[in-house]
Amino acid sequence: MPKFELGDLQAVADLKARNVPPLIAMIERGYDIVAPIPSCVLMFKQELPLMFPDDADIARIKRHMFDPFEYLALRHKAGLLRTDFKRPWERSPTTSPATCVSRTSV
Repeated sequence: MPKFELGDLQAVADLKARNVPPLIAMIERGYDIVAPIPSCVLMFKQELPLMFPDDADIARIKRHMFDPFEYLALRHKAGLLRTDFKRPWERSPTTSPATCVSRTSV
C-alpha cells in the first residue's frame, strides 16, 4: 500500500507480479488467506482490482482474502467457529506486533 499511496504504480505492478503466484498456489491447495494488516487486505480487495480489472488471479484472491475479524465473523455465521470452550479465559489474549511495520531503534 505505501507504494500505491506514493503513486509508484510500477512498483505496485512489480510487487503484484511477485506476490500473486504464491497466493494463487495456496488458494489452489484449498486455503483462504488471512492477512493481519487491514491495509494489505484493502490492497488486494479494492486497489489491485481497480488497477487490474481483467486479471482473473486478482479477482480470485479478492474472493479468498480476509482480515482476521472478517474471517472469524464469516466462520461464526457459517457455524464453523467453535465457541464452546471448556474453561473461561483466565487472562486476555496477547497479540504480536505487525509484521510489516519498520523496525526502529530506541
